[in-house]
Amino acid sequence: MNEDILPRHTILLVDDEENILNALNRTLRKEGYRVLTAPGGEAGLSIVDRERVSLVVSDHRMPGMEGVEFLTEVRRRSPETMRMMLTGYADMKSVVAAINAGQVYRFITKPWNDEEIKLILRDAIRHYELVQENKELHALTQKQNIQLKDLNSNLEQKVLERTQEVEFLYKDLEKSFYDFVKVFIGMIELKSPYLGGHSKRVAALSRRLAEKAGLSSEEVFNIEVASLLQDIGTLGFPEKMLKKRENELDNVEKTLVSQHPILGQSALQHIIKLNPVGILIRHHHESYDGHGFPDNLKGGDIPVGARIIAITDYFDSMVNPRDTNERLSVDRVIHLLDNSAGSRFDPVLVTKFAGLLHDVRHESIESNIIEIDITELREGMVLASDIKTKRGLLLMSKGETVQSLLLNRILNFHKIDPVVMKIAVLQNKRK
Repeated sequence: MNEDILPRHTILLVDDEENILNALNRTLRKEGYRVLTAPGGEAGLSIVDRERVSLVVSDHRMPGMEGVEFLTEVRRRSPETMRMMLTGYADMKSVVAAINAGQVYRFITKPWNDEEIKLILRDAIRHYELVQENKELHALTQKQNIQLKDLNSNLEQKVLERTQEVEFLYKDLEKSFYDFVKVFIGMIELKSPYLGGHSKRVAALSRRLAEKAGLSSEEVFNIEVASLLQDIGTLGFPEKMLKKRENELDNVEKTLVSQHPILGQSALQHIIKLNPVGILIRHHHESYDGHGFPDNLKGGDIPVGARIIAITDYFDSMVNPRDTNERLSVDRVIHLLDNSAGSRFDPVLVTKFAGLLHDVRHESIESNIIEIDITELREGMVLASDIKTKRGLLLMSKGETVQSLLLNRILNFHKIDPVVMKIAVLQNKRK
């Protein structure tokens, strides 16, 4: 076959059972991928060595070389290749091993749903494409910077032309970055609408608390993004496990949950601009007294952004729990935060957060709530209710401030899945 007309992405399927390979092949036949198969790990590695493979899907239990060993070797030989594992729910210990060694992107449980697996693979391919695009843009930026250094200071016109090119490139890089973040947020919402709404509410509170704490605009931005992506490390977890309460988890599941901050950081490690965000995600479950996870950091050793997210995450999970019968009042949660100040939470930030909630209540008293149509929504408006589509997809949460990027996203969703309900926003009484 002429290489010029080959599909853009190659997917490698590795399984010692021919019927599994055939079933996956049939499922992916019309998806536009180039699909290669291998009956085991050694044969799969041979293909990885000679082909550019975008995604590998491997069975866990195979003779000779098991899935964890195979995917670990794939990661060593081709770090950019996305890695996924076929496994049964009974293999949770293997799942933990795969997380630590092979850093798999997602787990597919047997038996699978054909439409669901297509969607999972599309998400993985989009992730792969975004990483590649960011690498290319970063390389172009470095090349442009080298060229700028070589310009003669007297060639003002050339300096002006090259500066304009760099600004254009930077805007493209920023757009790619925001698109990357939006894809991750969309994946979280797709996996769990509750987690999507929770993350947005936490992000809105975290931003305001960071501003109240006097942090820089860059720190505030990183804290807001980390709040939005705090639970990205749970994307590969079984759905039924995510719905369990903490006291319902078995020991293996508890181990897996304790790994989700590390998995979240790992998912972002290839995007340089997201490295500070990854650090905050890794540490947002640390406790002020050193009894948190995953690294048992204590006091000021915990990044201030992670200390902020710990407070706002706890607050929203108590005020807006998955089970509404377990909802606590704002005053009750403030009392619980005060009791845990100095042990679980930073006492100074707890005090500032209590002040923030007082400010929010005061703002509500000083404001009128008006209802508008989706077409009247404007940048800078503060929501007094959630924005949901006709099918129930949460686009923005109560308390968030409308920003230009989010406004464009909402309007695009409205074309596909309309927002039919009126939207409540705050209107300031004072002129």
